[in-house]
Amino acid sequence: MAYVAQLPVEFTRGIEEVCIDMWRPYATAIAEKLPHAKLVTDRFHVMKLVNQELNALKKTLKKELPDEAKACHYPLLKNEADLTEKQQGILEHVYEASPQLKEAHQLKEEFRTLFDKDHSLEQGAHELQKWIDKAEKARLFVDAVKTIKNWFHSIVNYFHHRTTNGPAEGINNKIKVIKRMAYGFRNFANFRLRILAAFL
Repeated sequence: MAYVAQLPVEFTRGIEEVCIDMWRPYATAIAEKLPHAKLVTDRFHVMKLVNQELNALKKTLKKELPDEAKACHYPLLKNEADLTEKQQGILEHVYEASPQLKEAHQLKEEFRTLFDKDHSLEQGAHELQKWIDKAEKARLFVDAVKTIKNWFHSIVNYFHHRTTNGPAEGINNKIKVIKRMAYGFRNFANFRLRILAAFL
């Protein structure tokens, strides 16, 4: 909040959207200091919640799966369109062995592709509500659904301009790699120069 508060008024007037993860103090700070800006919840953080819950279900049911379906971590959590032939085969064994994991995986994929489609704000809200209804009916993704309901409007705001934190996350990851490869920096000025050089 202190950072936002010290920004020049001329600068803040030009901010139309702010994309955040699901941390309430961020939302509070934006509402107070940038009331005209549209709040957008980063779609990838929401997707992470869904994947975490699918992974937890997988761990619970893994003992019940046949041997040919046990190596199912990546087949379940990876984007289905990116699965190798071997991973697709494992996923098919999972589907045969566990109707619950099948339904959970299909819901996960529906949630992911929902944000890839060219929806308007109204269509996006409608499709997200349909997904919530299906998840509740199946009694799956209980925690994720609760969070999505709490952040529904800012999640749906993604469909205005499809804003995400992807570019910022990419920059942060690159900086972490620079720091790790150098085994740390004793001098901040050198660290800064290495970062600037990496983004030239």
